[in-house]
Amino acid sequence: MESFLGLFMVLRVEASKNFLAIVGRVMHKLVKWLHEKGYLADGDYKIMDRRVKELKADLPLAVEVNGLMSEYAAKSPHGKYTEELKSRFTIKKIEPGKLWLEDLMGPGKLTGPALVSEGISSMCKTGWTVVLWIG
Repeated sequence: MESFLGLFMVLRVEASKNFLAIVGRVMHKLVKWLHEKGYLADGDYKIMDRRVKELKADLPLAVEVNGLMSEYAAKSPHGKYTEELKSRFTIKKIEPGKLWLEDLMGPGKLTGPALVSEGISSMCKTGWTVVLWIG
C-alpha cells in the first residue's frame, strides 16, 4: 500500500487531484474489505488503516510537489557541480528553501541542505520519502 500510494501514484501516474482523492478513498475501502474478509489481522488492519489515511491526505500535495521539483530541477544549472547523488531520501529537516535529507541506502547520514524554492520547501513534510538526483 505504501509503495502503491507513496511511490507509484506520485511518481508514475499523471492524475488530477480529484482522481487522487478517489484513489485514496478506494484504498481505504480496500483495506477495510481485506480486514472484514479475514485477509488482515486486527493489528495489521489498524496499522494499514492509519497509514492509508495519512497517505491519502498527503497524496494530492505530494504529486504537486513532485511536479514543482521536476520543474525546479529543469530550470537549475546543469553541470556546475562536482558531485552527484541519486537515491531515495527521507526529509529530516525543512527550512525555507532548504531540505536536509537522509539517504535510505545509507541510513544515518544526512545530506543537505538541498536547495529548493521556498514554495517547494513550504509544501514538503518531514518524514516524506523523495526520489532525487542531487548535484
